[in-house]
Order: sequence, then C-alpha cells, then structure tokens
Amino acid sequence: GNPVIPLVADLTRAAGEEYGPQVHRGATSQDIMDTAMMLVAHRTLGPVADDLGRAQRALARLAVEHRDTVLPGRTLTQHAVPTTFGLKAAGWRSLVLDARDRVTAVRDALPAQLGGAAGTLAAFTAYGAHNATELPAVYARELGLRAPGLPWHTLRTPVADLAGCLAFTAGALGKLAADVLTLSRTEIAEVSEGSGGGSSAMPHKSNPVRATLVAAAARRAPQLA
Repeated sequence: GNPVIPLVADLTRAAGEEYGPQVHRGATSQDIMDTAMMLVAHRTLGPVADDLGRAQRALARLAVEHRDTVLPGRTLTQHAVPTTFGLKAAGWRSLVLDARDRVTAVRDALPAQLGGAAGTLAAFTAYGAHNATELPAVYARELGLRAPGLPWHTLRTPVADLAGCLAFTAGALGKLAADVLTLSRTEIAEVSEGSGGGSSAMPHKSNPVRATLVAAAARRAPQLA
C-alpha cells in the first residue's frame, strides 16, 4: 500500500485543529516518497564518502611504504614484467578516489521533489500560494537538498545517478578485493589481510574473509542498480 496515507493521517492529528488541515495540502504521495528517498540517500552517502576517504589515506600510506617492493606484474593472470606493490596500491587508491568523487558529487546534487499531483504545482496556487514556483526551492532548502529544476516524478535521473555511483563504488572496491583474494592464495602469498578468518577444522588457515565479502557484494551490486 501507500505509506504516505497513514503518515498524513498521523501528522494531521499531531498538528491539531489549527494546522492539521494544512498537512500535505497540494502535495502528492510521490513528492513525499521521492523526497524521503533523497533524504535517506543524503544521510547515507556522507558516511560512505568518509569511509572512502579513510580507505584512500590508508592506501596512500601503503603506496609510499612499498614504492620499492618488487613483485611480478601479471597480464591475463600470467607473470609479465616486474612492478611494485606501491604502484598496485596507488592504482587501488585511484579507484577509491574516483568512487569518493562520484559519491560526493551525487550527494551534493540530490534534489527534493515537490510538484503536486501532475507536477504542475497548480494545487498550491489553488490553495493560496502567491508564487507556487518558488515553493520547491524553499522546501529543498529547509531539508538540506538541492532545489529541483523541474518536478521529476517521471524523470528519474537522480535515482539513476544514485544507483550508478553506488554500483561504481562497489565495483571499485570489488577490484581491490579480487586482487587481495588472488594475491593471498597460499601458492602466491604476496599479501594477506593480517587478521584473517580462522577455521574450526584447519587451524593453520587465515582466510581472506573481508575481501570475500566485498567481492561478493561487488558481484551483486550491478543487478541491483
């Protein structure tokens, strides 16, 4: 069902007799649902960008520390010519920075939604708004979102941008995780997670559990975007 209907009823009761009739006046359910989605995304992308910032700083330290640590370069999984682990870490950092830039840009552009039943703002004028075209900008400013150029009920670019940046972020981290899974194999043993996951039956094992989880998430993300 439509969750806005009971929400409006609860807010109307909470607002009391004087202000209750003004609740949801002129707006449509999609205005509320889309704005709520953008608010949740805005609050979520902040910590995501912070985590990516911490990751890139850690990778920068690895790149500097291992700028002269030689290891085999590989093409099509086979040994090619020598490279350094510092260069590999710098490549991982570049992907993480790309992801952070996309997350930050999308977060800054998330728009509020306010158009009324057919996106014309006509109901607000009918209910007494002097200049209904100014309402979306005021509404967005109150919520800390970007003012929409137009109502975007059927123009889903903000949703596509959000999904795209999250899929890219998952893919960027998935590349790093896939490399760790390969390079931490027993017969290669060029990297390890440090404190890997143990085994109840094989105490000698240190499983790359974090890389496994990240790689699994990266494989699922494109279908969800």
